Amino acid sequence: MLPNKYQNSGEATSRVSAASQSHLPKRWSSVRKLIFWTSVISGVAAAYLLYKKGVPAGTIASKIITNPVGTLINEL
Repeated sequence: MLPNKYQNSGEATSRVSAASQSHLPKRWSSVRKLIFWTSVISGVAAAYLLYKKGVPAGTIASKIITNPVGTLINEL
């Protein structure tokens, strides 16, 4: 349980997130965004290709969630 001074404020979580990201240069946030959106786009493309092949939805979901970029590379 958190001490009383942190119970009702978001101060405890804001300190953690500020401390964990304060040492990173600003460009790292754009690199993180690029990696995130590349993963999302490749996952959607791989899911579409698998759907066209007639792969069951459960199999598509498990492959895309575990490795979206690798699944796209395997489908190409």
